[in-house]
Amino acid sequence: MKKSIILFMFMLYAVAASMVAHASPPVRPYTGGPTGSEIEAQLLKEKEALPPYPLKSPQELWQEGEGLFVKKHYGEGVVLMRASLKAFPDTQQQEKLAKFEADLARHKQAAQDKRNQGKDWQERGNMSKAAAAYQASLREWPDVLLELHVRNLNFPKSLEKNNAEIVEMAPCHILDVSAVDVLADFSMEYAPGTDKSDRRTISRVEVFGDGRVVRYSTSRSSYRQAGPPQYTTAAKRVPEMAVRRLYAATQACSFNELGSYRKKNDSNTWGTPWKLTLKADEKQHSASVLRAYVSRFEYVLSLFNNTIEGY
Repeated sequence: MKKSIILFMFMLYAVAASMVAHASPPVRPYTGGPTGSEIEAQLLKEKEALPPYPLKSPQELWQEGEGLFVKKHYGEGVVLMRASLKAFPDTQQQEKLAKFEADLARHKQAAQDKRNQGKDWQERGNMSKAAAAYQASLREWPDVLLELHVRNLNFPKSLEKNNAEIVEMAPCHILDVSAVDVLADFSMEYAPGTDKSDRRTISRVEVFGDGRVVRYSTSRSSYRQAGPPQYTTAAKRVPEMAVRRLYAATQACSFNELGSYRKKNDSNTWGTPWKLTLKADEKQHSASVLRAYVSRFEYVLSLFNNTIEGY
């Protein structure tokens, strides 16, 4: 009997030791090098030193806006034409803009009707008809977020990676940059995750409302001792419209409704979640995934990566 108790206690100890070994070890903060406030102060200096966006005349803005509208980039076109009239009001062009905005509303409603049909077919489980309806919506209103959704419906096997569980497969709302104004304190930050329990370098990238792209990294001199924090600022800002499109995507995908997602009954104790953080209106909201597929999270992340990599 005593031998059985001893053997049982030994097994409990072994299990506990195994769990400790697989958990991420605590990391002592790095006490040397720049502090967080010092980094922020330096970033502010670099922000002020960045050259402003190239100025365009009201005529250039109007012509570019008209060109985008003809190419079915309705929201972007209207944004530029509004900017043109704000810089140089003109009664005749204001009447033209009103017609453009009416056309925008018509195309947007037609696209929404087709999108609603697609959602209905998807809920019924008919993915081919859903994809066809979504494609019809895209012909009325090009939308990179919906394009990603259609691709997933057509190639569902592409989602079965890293042993991920599909938690959500839903389209975002229509991406319309003319329906939003980027808040002055807007930024979006991305911190890549890992399926490993620990790593020597932790990185994150942040896009600010003024177009700056800042990359942060914190190295570890060992798995238990953090190294000095570092950062780099983009040599140039990403275009204003790209920032506006990213912010519009957070609204179209109802980003503030997303939370933290992990595969159900996940016995794997390893890993750090992939995380997006939206900062705006003096508020902050984060969403994260670990071995879980959440469509709206992935669509915003895809656009985020395109924003920082395309420029």
